[in-house]
Amino acid sequence: MIHNSAGHVCRAARQCAAALGTRCARLRQVLSAYDEALRFYTPTSAPLAYAMTQNNRGAVLQALATLAEEDRAARLRQALSAYDEALRFYTPTSAPLAYAMTQGNLLNLYQTLAGEPGEDRMSRLLDALRAGWTAFRFFTALQHSDFQQRVMHLLRGLRAACGDDFDTLWAALDVGPPPEWLSAPEEGETSSLLSQLIQRLLAVSSGEELLAFWRELPAELEEPLAAAAEEAAHQARQAGDAALAQALRERAAGLRAIRAAADAAQSKIQQAWQHYIELVEAAEASGNDIAAWRAAVEAGEALLAPEFTDTLGIGDAVREHVASTWNALGNALHDAGDGEAAVAAYDRAIALQPDKAMLRRNRVATLIDLGRRAEAAEELARARALEPDAARLAELEARLRDEG
Repeated sequence: MIHNSAGHVCRAARQCAAALGTRCARLRQVLSAYDEALRFYTPTSAPLAYAMTQNNRGAVLQALATLAEEDRAARLRQALSAYDEALRFYTPTSAPLAYAMTQGNLLNLYQTLAGEPGEDRMSRLLDALRAGWTAFRFFTALQHSDFQQRVMHLLRGLRAACGDDFDTLWAALDVGPPPEWLSAPEEGETSSLLSQLIQRLLAVSSGEELLAFWRELPAELEEPLAAAAEEAAHQARQAGDAALAQALRERAAGLRAIRAAADAAQSKIQQAWQHYIELVEAAEASGNDIAAWRAAVEAGEALLAPEFTDTLGIGDAVREHVASTWNALGNALHDAGDGEAAVAAYDRAIALQPDKAMLRRNRVATLIDLGRRAEAAEELARARALEPDAARLAELEARLRDEG
């Protein structure tokens, strides 16, 4: 009953975006829903769900801090407290991906705090750099290329914000020289690039084109471009060109709206990923419990939904992981004697990872068991082409020959 109640609260949080009219009201409602969820998700009863909710609260509080009617300083500090609370349970060992994502959130927050009155700018920039570098290292180790690229963009933007202080701040990290990709263009180059991007932005004529433009835009240039477009709109308005001013304002607002949607999607996929990993771990602990593996693959398929792939893109690492889970389900079904269902599971795994020879070898073995020799021979040829030196090939060839 506790989990059902908490799930209802979280669903309510996700529904607020469609139900409420203004951004401020929407964010306050979402925050209230997450606060309510914390009545059920406690550090004792559900530590990872508690951490997830605190991380999401941090993102909402950070968004609230951008609104004129809110106490900006208070909201930023509340966001920092929420992220810190999440990291009590999102650790490098308990939830490495969620840990890295929270570090990425802290990069943004610390960079924002660096520009606030009363804050130690250098200290906050160093905090941001440390959090971002930590996130990058974990995304790299976990082979999450999409998230890795995103934090690389954020770090480049942070590098630009550090200006002449970057070398001093980087040295304070004590992690060796910075990587080659962590470099910023000269100021003149940036201005020229923004001018070119504004011209391309003006050529955009639909929401689909704007989304395609945003996907190609480096993350560190998103806000500078939006700000440059707004400044150009101001100049156009002063020059009496109301149509140009309106076009620039609309496109700048569109870019920011897409970023807000992408941030929301990233938070949602973090939740979906954590849920999926928990189910995979439960299935592994259960041995060959078919119901547990079916629950895991269902959660894995949710990660491949268009709501994630259309905005963020899903990298090969996620597909590979989900394919591995389908393969595990296939193995459980095979061991239970349900060969037809096992083949169907292997088929889905292969659809996700067509170049993975091991998946095809598993399918061959099951097809032989089912007496579907012609299909087995065709699949064996595909497996051999992908991995000709695999030791299991000889065994499968012998089975196919002996059982013919």
